Amino acid sequence: MPRILIALIFAFVLAGSAQAQPQACILDCMAKDQFCQTPCFDKGTACRAACKAGDRKCVRACKSAQRACVKPCTTDYKKCAVACHKRR
Repeated sequence: MPRILIALIFAFVLAGSAQAQPQACILDCMAKDQFCQTPCFDKGTACRAACKAGDRKCVRACKSAQRACVKPCTTDYKKCAVACHKRR
């Protein structure tokens, strides 16, 4: 959660400069990506904690579910970053 706040602070600081618009845009994309991924990591951690000790199958299933959860976030981030570069 602190990374989101740091990214937002940088976005607001950089947004004041017209030359820094692409950087502010990228930082905004990063903040959105972090906000999207955080629940995925939280669920993945909780899932792995619920697995019995030594149950590799359970851990693999949790990791797979976490990757599936994060994938749309990564795709959205890439689209956002490309849009930032096109705005130049």
